[in-house]
Amino acid sequence: MDHREGPPYNNELDAELIRLCFQGGKLDVDAIRNYLFRVDAARIVGIDELKSHPHYEEMLRERRPKEAEQFIQLSDPGAVAKYNELVDKFNADIERIKRENDLEAIKEFVREAIETAK
Repeated sequence: MDHREGPPYNNELDAELIRLCFQGGKLDVDAIRNYLFRVDAARIVGIDELKSHPHYEEMLRERRPKEAEQFIQLSDPGAVAKYNELVDKFNADIERIKRENDLEAIKEFVREAIETAK
C-alpha cells in the first residue's frame, strides 16, 4: 500500500491538496521547503541567526496544526526517521557551524533534507 493512500479524506479536493504538498515524495515537501528556507537564509542574513531545526512531526504540528496527524500518517516512516536523524545531527553541530562560519555545512544539511523528502 502506498504511504500516501492514508486515512479517508473529507472530500476529493482535500485529498488532492494534500497530495500536492507531497509532490510525489515521501514527506510533506511543501512544509520542509518552508523551514529549509529559514535555515538557508542564515547564509545570507548572518550565521548568528541560525537556529535549531524542528523534527518533522514538530514542524508539521506547527505549520499545519489541524492536519498534522493526517500528514504524519501519510508520510513514509523510514523517510521521517532519516529526516529526524539529519535534524539531530545538524542541531548538535549548530554551535560549531556558527563558530567556524561553516556555510558548507548548512548547504549540505539543506541538500540532504531535500533528498530525504523526495
